[in-house]
Amino acid sequence: MSSEVAQNYLDISARVKELNPKATLVAVSKTKPIEMLREAFEAGCRIFGENYVDEIVEKGPLLPKARFHMIGHLQSNKVSKVCAIPNLAMIETIDTEKLADKVNNSWKGSEPLSVMVQVNTSDEPQKNGIQAGEKLFTLVQHINEKCPNLKFVGLMTIGEIGESSRDFESLINTRNQVAEHFGVEQETIKLSMGMSADYELALEMGSDYVRVGSSIFGARQYKH
Repeated sequence: MSSEVAQNYLDISARVKELNPKATLVAVSKTKPIEMLREAFEAGCRIFGENYVDEIVEKGPLLPKARFHMIGHLQSNKVSKVCAIPNLAMIETIDTEKLADKVNNSWKGSEPLSVMVQVNTSDEPQKNGIQAGEKLFTLVQHINEKCPNLKFVGLMTIGEIGESSRDFESLINTRNQVAEHFGVEQETIKLSMGMSADYELALEMGSDYVRVGSSIFGARQYKH
C-alpha cells in the first residue's frame, strides 16, 4: 500500500484547519478496504464515516482506537447492529421519531450517543432527511425529552450538486431557527455539511464537520 492515502489525509486535514481550526474532518471510507483506513489512521485520522451498515459493523472492531460516524441512511431493522459497535461516536442521519426511538432503545453505551438530524435542504425526493419547520422542531424536542440515551448535537445535510451554496445557507438558516425555537445559542447546534467537492465552501460558511471521502481514499469501488 502506498502512502498516497496518508498524504491525502494530511493535505486535506491541513486545509480544514486552515479554513476552520475548530472543524472536524470525517474521513468517509465507504467501499474502501480496512488497509486504507489503517493507513489514514497511522497518519493521524481518528474519525471515519461509513454509509453502509455492513461496512461499519465490519470495520469498527478492526480499528478499536478510531471513532466511527454513521452517515448513511439507517433502516430500523439494522439499528441494533450499528449500536453494538463500541466505538460508534455519532449517527448523523436521524430523520424520524421512530428511528430515534429505535436507536435510543438499542444504545447501551456508558454515555449518551451523539446524533444529528438529517435535513433535506434540496427537496430532492431521492434523498433522505426531514424538511425544515415544525416537524423538525418536534423531532428535536422528541430526542431531547424522550430519548435519554441520545444527545442531539446538530444538523446534517447533503448539498445538491451545483447548488451547495444554497443548501448550506438553508441549513444555516434552519440551525438558527432551531436555536431560536429552543432558546439556545446557535453555536451549540453543530453543522455537518460539505463533502470532497464542496468541503472548502462549507468550511468557509461555518461547517463544524466535513465528510471527505474520494479526495482522501480515491474513487469509490462499488461492488457489482
